[in-house]
Amino acid sequence: MMRGCKGLFGGLENVARTLGVPRQAGKSHQAGSDSLVTYQVYLKMKQRFFDGRDAKVACHRGIIYGLQTC
Repeated sequence: MMRGCKGLFGGLENVARTLGVPRQAGKSHQAGSDSLVTYQVYLKMKQRFFDGRDAKVACHRGIIYGLQTC
């Protein structure tokens, strides 16, 4: 999804920082904490780069990075 999002690059921590998504609980590289940050980053990306619409995000559904392109 990040390919279509100008200004986003790097790992989860960098993207979260760029989007202003704070880590709510735990430390990085812990499953629960990383899952929460990933979800919050996804919601922020959807809102900022895809106008909050599911239809614009749909082409990325079911894609595993490196195996398919959108």
